[in-house]
Amino acid sequence: MNENLIRKTKFFWPWQDQEEEAWLEEMSRQGLHLRQARTLGRYVFEKGAPKAYAYRLDYQDSLKDEQHYLKIFEDSGWQRVAAPGGWHYFRQEIREGQVPEIFSDTDTKIKKYERVKTLLASMLPIYVLVMVLNVSQPDGELWGFRWWLQACSSAVSIPFFGAAIVLSVITWFKLDKRIRELRGL
Repeated sequence: MNENLIRKTKFFWPWQDQEEEAWLEEMSRQGLHLRQARTLGRYVFEKGAPKAYAYRLDYQDSLKDEQHYLKIFEDSGWQRVAAPGGWHYFRQEIREGQVPEIFSDTDTKIKKYERVKTLLASMLPIYVLVMVLNVSQPDGELWGFRWWLQACSSAVSIPFFGAAIVLSVITWFKLDKRIRELRGL
């Protein structure tokens, strides 16, 4: 294992992207530079000299031309350091106190949040369908093996998908709030 690599876990919700960016910037000021970001708040940092990096996140659920997308950022001095689950982590060194931004206007920031909301809206029917299918009465002989298997499956999946529905709805409303704030409403 590489001694220069440090693993940290810290969870952020999609509406907390600015807090996540600030945390990553603080890590770099401490000499821990993002090398990988993984799902469920798992990060890998590489030890080095402290640097002032600006980190910015973008969400793209599907890129038709990833090379073109990355070229736009590279031409502006950004380096993509990670891309878990549609989230793209970019960084750029802060020079002369000028903190760079990847979004040039409010509309592009709003579009990022709308892309996440679209993903949530597309997943919600799947979660609901699974819940409905699991709530149905188990088939088979009462107390038989098949009945127990279905009952156990429901006991696990109903709370899981129920939580997924609740968290998706909360996230959707939090993102909607962020969009309204950006619009000044």
